[in-house]
Amino acid sequence: MAEDIILNADLYDNTLTGDPNDYVARPRNTGTVYNADIASRMASKYPGYEAGSLTQTLDLADQEKMLAVAEGKNQVDKTGSRQLTIAGPFKGADAQFDSSLNSMGVMYTMSDQFRELLKTRVKVRVHGIAQTGPIVNYVIDAVTENSSKEKVIESLTITSGGALTIAGSNLKIQGSDDSVGVFFVPSTGEPKKATVLISNMPSKLIVQMPTLDDGIYTLRVTTQFVKNGKDTKTPRSYNYPVPLKVGDGNEEEDGPQVQ
Repeated sequence: MAEDIILNADLYDNTLTGDPNDYVARPRNTGTVYNADIASRMASKYPGYEAGSLTQTLDLADQEKMLAVAEGKNQVDKTGSRQLTIAGPFKGADAQFDSSLNSMGVMYTMSDQFRELLKTRVKVRVHGIAQTGPIVNYVIDAVTENSSKEKVIESLTITSGGALTIAGSNLKIQGSDDSVGVFFVPSTGEPKKATVLISNMPSKLIVQMPTLDDGIYTLRVTTQFVKNGKDTKTPRSYNYPVPLKVGDGNEEEDGPQVQ
């Protein structure tokens, strides 16, 4: 029988109501997994499979899934289904897609198998009110005006060296620990720190991004700031869940190679 999966969660104020006893739960983030990580997990469970080959297969499968969705197909796998959506106004019966008014996205629907896994194997443990650190709600790229506000997106394109607005709570960069600051963490390699803070407030940061190579980055905000009190003894970090993309998001020109 498969073991239970323990999901740890904390309580946060429900800002949509005025009830002081009304909270919402958020799972604790236990990390990020990439195809290489999934491949390693598969190889450890199923003898005879090699992690490198599995990674290439997963990468190729992702590419084909994206192409299928882009062609207007409903792409279905065991995690759920994905279908292309078009947003924005169309003025008149002869209107065509206008990238300045319209955008494309992907709608995800969870599969029955995934729902059953959550229902039967995941046990949620709530650990009370969270020790609140920085929270990022959305970001805005000043050059392109790309924003993650008021919409669900899979990634956000940002501009290397440009200004980035970061909105949320408890964001003020404060404290003497070396880990304090705004960082752009690549999928491989060392994090790059934004050394110029244009605006530094609890609810909003504006930073000048460092020079970033093409690739996918995770935004990390680390601070010792706390409202109406001394600096926290240890820094607190928040990794923004929306990947930030520079250029085409590829660190290398060559795609996965089949061996």
